[in-house]
Amino acid sequence: MAAPSARERKWNSAEAAPPAFTAQFPEYPRPIAELLYHRGVRTQDAIDEFFGAEYAHDIHDPYLFIDMEKAVERILRAVRNKEKITIYGDYDADGVSGSVVLMGALSALGADADVYIPDRFHEGYGLNRAALERVMAGGARMIITVDCGITDTEEIAYARTQGIDVIVVDHHLVPEVPPPAYAILNPKHPDEQYPFKYLCATGVAFKLACALLASDDARACGIRDGFEKWLLDIVAIGSVADMVPLVGENRTLVKYGLIVLAKTQRLGLRKLLALENGRARGLPKRDGSGKAPITSETIAFSLAPRINATSRMGHATTSFNLLVSEDETEAEQLAQTVEGLNNERRRAVDKILKEAETMIAEETAREGVFPAVLVLGKDEWPAGVVGLVSGRLTERYGRPSFVYGRTNDHLKGSCRGIGEFHVVEAMQFCQKQDPELLLDLGGHPMAGGFSLVPEKAAALKELLTAYGSKKLAGNVLQPITAVDAEITPDEISWELFDWLLRFEPFGEGNRKPVFLMRGCEVYSARSVGKKEDHLKITLRAPLKNGTLKLLHGIGFGLSENGMRHCEKGEKVDIVFELEANEWNGTRELQLKVKDLRPV
Repeated sequence: MAAPSARERKWNSAEAAPPAFTAQFPEYPRPIAELLYHRGVRTQDAIDEFFGAEYAHDIHDPYLFIDMEKAVERILRAVRNKEKITIYGDYDADGVSGSVVLMGALSALGADADVYIPDRFHEGYGLNRAALERVMAGGARMIITVDCGITDTEEIAYARTQGIDVIVVDHHLVPEVPPPAYAILNPKHPDEQYPFKYLCATGVAFKLACALLASDDARACGIRDGFEKWLLDIVAIGSVADMVPLVGENRTLVKYGLIVLAKTQRLGLRKLLALENGRARGLPKRDGSGKAPITSETIAFSLAPRINATSRMGHATTSFNLLVSEDETEAEQLAQTVEGLNNERRRAVDKILKEAETMIAEETAREGVFPAVLVLGKDEWPAGVVGLVSGRLTERYGRPSFVYGRTNDHLKGSCRGIGEFHVVEAMQFCQKQDPELLLDLGGHPMAGGFSLVPEKAAALKELLTAYGSKKLAGNVLQPITAVDAEITPDEISWELFDWLLRFEPFGEGNRKPVFLMRGCEVYSARSVGKKEDHLKITLRAPLKNGTLKLLHGIGFGLSENGMRHCEKGEKVDIVFELEANEWNGTRELQLKVKDLRPV
């Protein structure tokens, strides 16, 4: 089988909502009712909460966590007794953000506290004995983990023998026997009664911060009600970056976090946003002449990648220092450093992707068949970015991928799965065949990580290829575009667009809506952009009254394949997002084209 084009995508359309549901809510345009139904928002109360989430009503009491009272009491006792507290955060954007949130609360309380973030390459994920020794040597009498710790049973048991109390703030799956921590705050704990299970670690850290800042000790420090709301900008970053479902409490936290982010007082965030296109996107202009909106996409495509870039290309402490900096010069220098690391990360990913595609093409030519599972790596590929490459390859080709690079004396990799292929089960199968194959493995059905010695790379590829060929036999593997609803030209309007704005913030569990429209006539099409790789298109779409409606669209990266279907007069079906295009003082609806094909 030849290698599939990255643009030959399968359109998976959601089934239409039952007529009884749309009839129940006639006040909503039909496409909006469809979106609500498929997001599981199906009662008036659920709709009211979805469209009108209120911070005062839709945020749960932090003391619903079983161990919250115990954790707060111990932390406040440490503050009063001047015991040093070390926050041990993970190196990704969630761990860094959660560490910033807790440090903000502890600093306000006057705690003697610092932050330790391990090195991605030399220490790896979670607690390790050497780090504990360094933390204890620095005088810590208490450790609060953020975005890690729930699986570090041995390390926490060792800390206890040294008189160190450990409070675990995490959101990962809890092992059958939880670690012997002083307190565990984790919504996924099987005994936990907290009503919302999908908080990221930053969200859990925020709940702890809320409890601490509502204490009598906080009042004695002069902390006023509502102080915790100024932490919401960081909560929004952690939540969007970690791709937790933006439903329920997460939706409320991110909604209000975006409001705080738009007027953030954090110098580092302002500097980062100012670097985007040379201006402070989303922040008020100095002359007060208005502002562009900050959305969840600002976090997903601008802030989160930059915060994550430091651990991939350097050390995550750089991002932490940026987010807590109160010095203008320091914040500017750190922002420039983060921007430089992010550009380095981009170049590395682009370079590896090109090399990976060449390797895939060569293997396909050699074997005469496109591999069902993509397994590839090189010693010189930076291990910090292979997860990004794996994600891109799986999205592009619709196949599970395992990508590795070298770190120290072993190979370290990341993998991404598809619905029919559970990556952890695949690795566990391979490990049973060869118990010495992998040094470690972990993750969940759609993403994971692994490490192995270089001598085992060929064996890993052979086993995964055999497993994948059998597991995926009979499946048509191709990239997928999910379509939320089919729409008619008559339904495209500013009213619909305004309703779509109310679906913000977009993210996991509430993706930006994608529509399908059939039978449009190509009026004009041309390639645009510096590399002429984008498609600019105008369509004539038939209305119910027999007239034609002109619709303008832009398809980023679609020029090469899209132009094949864009002869004037040709009829096409088109998949798109609806957006507003503003230029030269004018404003028009525009289709952000995801894919198109002949009728």
